[in-house]
Amino acid sequence: MRPVIYLTDENPVVARELSATLLKNGYEVVTLPASEITANVKAQRGRAVIFANVDRGGLDLAREVRMARPDVGVVYSAAAPQRVPETARVRGAPIIRSPITSVQLVGVVGALAS
Repeated sequence: MRPVIYLTDENPVVARELSATLLKNGYEVVTLPASEITANVKAQRGRAVIFANVDRGGLDLAREVRMARPDVGVVYSAAAPQRVPETARVRGAPIIRSPITSVQLVGVVGALAS
């Protein structure tokens, strides 16, 4: 079973594009304000992955989600990923240079889901 993918709605155009591609590839996608993601992920049963943009508070969001559910996968994006120390990220979370394409996200999510 594929994980549910959680996206933040802070950039609606990007969220729609990423969501459309993920849906075409068979993923269920939930797009919410960042402030609602942790509660929703915590209530959701089954596998989940969050997409967290470091430049928009993604480090804090990922830590908060992992505190609530340590099994949740995390994919980070950042304009300058080389400036984000591994110690600042949650364990096992890949980081991709922004702007991320929907094809990149599908590939990384697929790797996390396997």
